[in-house]
Amino acid sequence: MEQVPHAIIVSPDARTSRYLSACIGQDENCKSVTATKDFEKKVTVFINADEHPVLIIVPFENMPFEVVHLCRTCSEKAGLTLLWARESNQRGDGWLLLKLLQNAGATVCETLDSLALTARLFQVSASQNIRFSSVAQVAVQNAVMAHLSDAITDVTDENANKNAPQIKMNKSAQLVATIGKKSVPVTSSPSVLGDALTKLCGHFSKQRPKVASPEITYDVDIIEMIARPPARILSETASKRLLGAFGLETPKEMLCDSPSKAVRFAKSLDGPATLKLVRPNFRFKTSLGGVIHDVTGPSEIQKAYQSLLTLSADMGGGRALGILVCEQIETAHQVWLDARRHNALGRIVYFGKRSETTEQPDGVLTLPCSLQNCVDAICRAFPEMPEPASNALANAMFRFGAMCTHLGEQVGLAQIHPLAITPAGALMLDAVVGITDYYPER
Repeated sequence: MEQVPHAIIVSPDARTSRYLSACIGQDENCKSVTATKDFEKKVTVFINADEHPVLIIVPFENMPFEVVHLCRTCSEKAGLTLLWARESNQRGDGWLLLKLLQNAGATVCETLDSLALTARLFQVSASQNIRFSSVAQVAVQNAVMAHLSDAITDVTDENANKNAPQIKMNKSAQLVATIGKKSVPVTSSPSVLGDALTKLCGHFSKQRPKVASPEITYDVDIIEMIARPPARILSETASKRLLGAFGLETPKEMLCDSPSKAVRFAKSLDGPATLKLVRPNFRFKTSLGGVIHDVTGPSEIQKAYQSLLTLSADMGGGRALGILVCEQIETAHQVWLDARRHNALGRIVYFGKRSETTEQPDGVLTLPCSLQNCVDAICRAFPEMPEPASNALANAMFRFGAMCTHLGEQVGLAQIHPLAITPAGALMLDAVVGITDYYPER
């Protein structure tokens, strides 16, 4: 006999749980837990007792971050986490919790109708080990069915596979969704059904083969040399060297102390060069005029070199360490990574594709993290990114997180901005790391 997965409801009170159980229409297959003391342990027991469990989270003020671990556990059991994203939970730590849950595998539902129907359809498909990742079939019998077909146009295909849901209207004029050998009467509107099917297609399509975290061999000598006190902001070259000790890579580049060396190295590059001023404690170099792009030819190299040295002299406060001549990288995918501290969660990696790290990120990831955590977070933040690119980004993010975790309190600031995703892998175009006065006993 096929086992129907349980729906485990985490909510602020029993009344909300009972209401959700009634909405789902599976009272006998619902487990409710109020988010109080030891709730994580209770929910984990329920999740581990099921194959393909359904975890439903109703956010509330000051909701503990332990729900993120529950969401990850549910994903590991090939289950579905549904999150009712109310507007009041989109601010401050509520926004952060929402992002963490999405990166851990949660599917956001704006309405309870959509949440309840998505849960029911998943239970039916999971009980038969059926996945549908792109298509649904609609029998266009009348105007209502034509409206439904339009509502799910993004998940409809004339060549639907045999696992696709069959959507029909029965003799009683009621919508019925048939998945495999089971049917679900649908009392919701066509638009709600279309939304539920779209969410399930998205959930199944984002699942990828599991990956194991590689063992990172640290360059202990470089780490010991660079990460010592006193507190300071490392130069770009020192920051990249420290991150390179954990396996992160850069384009072809050289720190030059004369125009002639800059010209010779630029000749070895395949295209235009980028020249950067390198100084201690020098941030925001682009806005300050410390970066010159699209430099070609010996005379232009010499001119840009001298211009950057003049800028350094005008700034005062210490001499330039040199001029960094870099291979110029043009790529469709550039991402920033920024490790920040959170009072409750410790270090978190924020990441995004926008131009500035001060803008709202596309995703967040708690540390320590596995390579699988990185793959899942990137897949959900950038679903349109090709798999080779997302895998390269995941590997770089995993190594960036490993640096932050390994050094811990020794690092105060850590950013890569931008990280270019190329056919050869992920390359740091710029980076900055801040060292603190903390030094652990070895």
